[in-house]
Amino acid sequence: MLGADRTFLEYFNVNIQYFYKHVYRLRQPFSFADRCSMAPPRRSESSTWSSHANVNGVAVRLKNEWLNETFTGEAIALYAVGNGYGLRAKLDYALSDRWKVSAGGDEYGGAADGLFGRLAANRIFFAELRYQF
Repeated sequence: MLGADRTFLEYFNVNIQYFYKHVYRLRQPFSFADRCSMAPPRRSESSTWSSHANVNGVAVRLKNEWLNETFTGEAIALYAVGNGYGLRAKLDYALSDRWKVSAGGDEYGGAADGLFGRLAANRIFFAELRYQF
């Protein structure tokens, strides 16, 4: 992993990361000589990052604060080569020192057999009202 984090104009934060994973001596679930002696692969292992010897990609996070740090916006993007992408956007507003309201959403995409492509049907929108005591 290699990354950089920088704040501009007092409140605007940018974080960029490059990640790379290599698995030495990776054995694909169906490449063993005696297939009868092994259990079938779990669905999570059959077509995700664990079945690739090399995985790399980029993650970017942008965050800004306005109105005396009471209103915050954040966007996160993750792209993994061959596995698709994930996006998240979120807004927070502090109504007072104890009350906060948040809203946002997640979006996924990519090949149907990739990690994020399998999550494409799980797009969400969320809203939250929080009281801290």
